[in-house]
Amino acid sequence: MAQMPPNTAVFTQRLPLRHLLVLYHSIKQNLYKPEEIMEATFVTQDTKPRTDKVAIIGKIISILCILFLLVDAVMKVIEHPLSMEGSVALGWPADQVQSIGIALLVSTILYIIPRTAILGAILITGYLGGAIAVMVMAKQSLSFAATLGVLVWAGMYLRDAQLRAMIPFRK
Repeated sequence: MAQMPPNTAVFTQRLPLRHLLVLYHSIKQNLYKPEEIMEATFVTQDTKPRTDKVAIIGKIISILCILFLLVDAVMKVIEHPLSMEGSVALGWPADQVQSIGIALLVSTILYIIPRTAILGAILITGYLGGAIAVMVMAKQSLSFAATLGVLVWAGMYLRDAQLRAMIPFRK
């Protein structure tokens, strides 16, 4: 029997009965996982350093966003005078500033945790959408809130390989 070329599928050649039995038992016991074999096949040394650099840049962007959001949330939760003055000047009732801060704090914590980061990014986007609406009503500049929203997603996109695979940018 001729040797199989390296990237040939198992079923393209006639196999002896003992090989078919081994393959059958491997599949039955979940030992044969072709998706893992394919993943290992496509990883090269050239792409790994670039991916690491992209992920590091994404983490740096995310950390900067997280720091700003945490400071904003904590100032609202503890009802810091500067935060209260700014929020009331924009039209928020003083008794609701703390609950807005709690919502932002929960959203930011979800963004920090890798398993829930996408949910956190979605909630932060909603929060920032509300901030943009308030800024428009108060006739203020909305560029900071919009930029922060873009940076939250840019950091998420760069640090999460699964998100990059789901939403690929093409050359």
